Amino acid sequence: MSEVFRFETGGLWAELWWRIEKDYEVKLEIPCPHCELSSQQDVFICPWVVISVNEGGYNSTGICLLCILEAAKGLNVRI
Repeated sequence: MSEVFRFETGGLWAELWWRIEKDYEVKLEIPCPHCELSSQQDVFICPWVVISVNEGGYNSTGICLLCILEAAKGLNVRI
């Protein structure tokens, strides 16, 4: 089971809360470079996933946190 960290601020539309999950299992045809193959066929473990719920809680969007950080680094984003 993945570890979950929930945040109440930062969401901009739909559900305003979002979360980061550690070691999240995903079924992907093409995983990102940070995902590792699990012991199950066609299942990958993403080390950190940002998940934002939308459409009244019926759908969500998941993006690899490490991919986001690499993209932000390329944009020279300062924190």
